[in-house]
Amino acid sequence: MTRFETRAAFSLAGIFSLRMLGLFMIYPVFTFYAKHLDARRRSR
Repeated sequence: MTRFETRAAFSLAGIFSLRMLGLFMIYPVFTFYAKHLDARRRSR
């Protein structure tokens, strides 16, 4: 691979890694938030 392709590949890998890290950091927060939701209420 050329230097440009290598840089592009690592840039994309970094972006996706940060996105996955963000998701795994927010999932525990969602579980605590979901416990406080009322399942009978529906938003219209």
